[in-house]
Amino acid sequence: MEHAFPTWVDGAPGGFLEFGIRVREWLARGRRGPIVFRVLFVCTGNTCRSPMAAGVLRERARREEPATVEIAVQSAGTLAVEGRPAACEAVQACAGEGIDIRDHRSQPLSRELLAHSDLILVMEEAHRREVLLLDPQAASRVHLIGDYAFLGEPEGRGARDVPDPIGGSPEDYRRTLRQLNGFIERIWQRIVGRMPRP
Repeated sequence: MEHAFPTWVDGAPGGFLEFGIRVREWLARGRRGPIVFRVLFVCTGNTCRSPMAAGVLRERARREEPATVEIAVQSAGTLAVEGRPAACEAVQACAGEGIDIRDHRSQPLSRELLAHSDLILVMEEAHRREVLLLDPQAASRVHLIGDYAFLGEPEGRGARDVPDPIGGSPEDYRRTLRQLNGFIERIWQRIVGRMPRP
């Protein structure tokens, strides 16, 4: 049987390239054990949007992860202070959806995190610029989350940015979570569609 594996992301040369190489190595090993696909979410303080997004994707992977792939999810912030918990409102919004982010601790964005990520999803254009300042080689792997969710579809289908709910009401956080859920539902299908099959 022929095995499909990604060497690009939707026609962007270089995207998923390292992952494609790891898949080739995995196939050469006789498909023993899962291969790890690494996703990094980026926001500003790493206490609201990116930990919520990471929680959503982790929960989806826990329920539906392909047998051949382990989805490793991290989050970071462009202005994050090390070790802060997720905002109480973010924890509560996620808990309402059965997602537990109580153990989250913030971490600043770093070149090392970027280098070890196959897909980098940011909440705002400013975050994408920060990623590229740290690591220009990440250009093919970094996407605005709203753009990536609707990649290849007609213009205007997705919101480009996810507004920061910090300082807002619990409903603001729930609205942000609903937006992230919608994006990640589409992104999950895109990721799974590019995973190697047994």
